[in-house]
Amino acid sequence: RSNLDLHGLDGLFTHRAHPLVAAAGYLYVLDSVTFDVSFPFLFSLLNFSNPRIIYTTPLPNSNIWAFGAGVVSAYGRSFSIQLSKAQQVTLEFNRGTIAGTRSLATFGEVALCEQRRTVYLPLSIARPRTVLFYPSFGLYKHILWGGPVGKCTAKVECTGNGPIGNRALRLANNTSMCPVPPDVIPASIAER
Repeated sequence: RSNLDLHGLDGLFTHRAHPLVAAAGYLYVLDSVTFDVSFPFLFSLLNFSNPRIIYTTPLPNSNIWAFGAGVVSAYGRSFSIQLSKAQQVTLEFNRGTIAGTRSLATFGEVALCEQRRTVYLPLSIARPRTVLFYPSFGLYKHILWGGPVGKCTAKVECTGNGPIGNRALRLANNTSMCPVPPDVIPASIAER
């Protein structure tokens, strides 16, 4: 099955009893994440004594979750169906149920972590991604705004001061598919 951002949750449920998989808690991230040196220490601070605990940031959270083993049992086969990227974004924002599937946030008790922060817009790749830092987890998420969803109607503005390395995208309008993170610094569309 290919469920884009959520197929790993189904895989975790399938193999949850395997000795190499069974654990008190899990961290769920996607392949577009890199880890800060602070990650091992920060992850060690998470308490999974409540098996239904879910650690995440205010939504949208880039599908970054830390959760107890009871959450895996609670969601069961919920993520085994195929969903489009747009449908998965709707779930990430916790905006309802799609084909019987709902946001991971609904399967346990959410403990909100510190809000993500925009760090920079890298120039070294053909399709630059905005880099968001999640301080409670010590990890960086590399996001291609308006990627395969294709419904983003936000306008991009530029501050005009400082090198591009110190700037990031500022989405001028807030839409359900393209929320404006409150701490974003502007960069021009040409600089994307």
